[in-house]
Amino acid sequence: GALMEAFGARNCVGTYSSNKVEGMIHFDLEKAAFNPELADDLMKTVYPTLVCICAGFTWVDGCESQPAKANLMNNTGPAVVAAAARAHGARTVWYSTDYV
Repeated sequence: GALMEAFGARNCVGTYSSNKVEGMIHFDLEKAAFNPELADDLMKTVYPTLVCICAGFTWVDGCESQPAKANLMNNTGPAVVAAAARAHGARTVWYSTDYV
């Protein structure tokens, strides 16, 4: 949402995972961690020049009780997306936190 508002829908493609958002494309970061082809398919759909990864599993209690999911969402998934972006000539910006 916020990046799309800042850059405009004409210059930016947003994704959503569980709550459908009009004008955005469905993409499941956790599933992409297991299946990198999903990230490759996303890149083939939007042909980005820049990919901003601002998704993750940020619920601290959940990260502590579900460390495998936290690793998938905050490490493996974004790394898969970044690799797909690089393979398609796009740069990546990855927003994260040191709190989880």
